[in-house]
This record gives sequence, structure tokens and C-alpha cells, in this order.
Amino acid sequence: MVEAEIVLVSDELTTDGMDVFTCEFCGFGYRDLKTAEECEECCGAYGFGSAEIRRKSVRSPKIELVPII
Repeated sequence: MVEAEIVLVSDELTTDGMDVFTCEFCGFGYRDLKTAEECEECCGAYGFGSAEIRRKSVRSPKIELVPII
């Protein structure tokens, strides 16, 4: 079995011509800065975001599986 780690792939910070504020921990994007900051606080404290906050996301992070050698 090959182990893999998740790597965030960098991406533009606009969606449909609107600014998207991204959580630096999980990479989910939000239309407003306040929600992105709430997500960062949750991710920083617990290692993952709240389902309630994530429902407000407008962009999911693109991930790429990279084999660990």
C-alpha cells in the first residue's frame, strides 16, 4: 500500500469575478473575510473546520495526492 499526503495546489483568488477569501489551513474559500477568519480560527484550534462554516464556502481546495517515498 502506498501512503500519500494531501497537498494544496495554489489557485486564483477569484470566482465568477468576485473576490474569494481563503482559509490558510484548509484552503476552503468564502465570499466574506469574516467567515474565512472564523474558519481559520476553527482549523487552527481543532485541526479541521466546522461543518456549519464549510457550508458557507464557495470554493473547495484542489488537492493532489503525492506518494510518500
